[in-house]
Amino acid sequence: MYDPEELLGLISPDFRIPFDPREVLARVADGSVFFDEYKPTYGTSLVTGWASVHGYPVGVLANARGVLFSEEAKKASEFILLANHYDTPLIFLQNTTGYMVGKSYEQGGIIKDGAKMINAVANSEVPHITINIGASFGAGNYGMSGRAYDPRLMFAWPHSRLAVMGAQQLAGVMSIVAKNAAESTGRPFDAEADDEKKTPAGDRGADRARVAGYGGHRAAVRRRDHRPAGHSYGAGHRPVGGAFGSRAGQPQLRRLSDVGEPKTCRKSTSCWSPTGARSPRG
Repeated sequence: MYDPEELLGLISPDFRIPFDPREVLARVADGSVFFDEYKPTYGTSLVTGWASVHGYPVGVLANARGVLFSEEAKKASEFILLANHYDTPLIFLQNTTGYMVGKSYEQGGIIKDGAKMINAVANSEVPHITINIGASFGAGNYGMSGRAYDPRLMFAWPHSRLAVMGAQQLAGVMSIVAKNAAESTGRPFDAEADDEKKTPAGDRGADRARVAGYGGHRAAVRRRDHRPAGHSYGAGHRPVGGAFGSRAGQPQLRRLSDVGEPKTCRKSTSCWSPTGARSPRG
């Protein structure tokens, strides 16, 4: 129901500008509005839910606000296990700066919860498709099924970035190190030079005008409304029910026993049919 070409206006060429991944799903998923979200009010920095793409039922994990906290890690672990229980392929939309760090978060169990998420990804047996739609930094790349976990397909959008650590995060760490070193030796700390180092090169000069001028095209695309009558979709809204029905909010998937096929379809040897039945490749 939504023109995929509108993605060119919804997504900024600057990967640091946030966007709602639900707007991406509305232009990718079958029927646009059929996205049955899993725990929408818990771990809101990660969007998870059930959808259908070209007739294939899929589970989606999409970063909404970059950083992964303990709630997002636990939510992702549960969702990946649930997708494996239903033999549903997973699509990862990466746009993360990594897992949250800091004394309070580490005392709260972010390392343990992050390890659970990465363990769930590493042991998942359903097909994975990973698309980098923004940033993919640090351990977040692993948690969102990066190249190290051999997804069935990995694709990157033109503006996306992949790195061990994001440039801004690295600049912040180096700033803290330099400040502590200056204090311990009694040397003056040059705050002005430090701020200059932390300013991304893309924010200096003409690139500022390029990013600012892009807002007009984004606004023009958002003014186009192809929503069906009575439908509300976007930030703060989600459709009722879903592509798989609405029985207790659970996806209605066809099991192997329903189609009489052997359970031989796994991560590296299987494919889905448009009806939802599994069948061996070949």
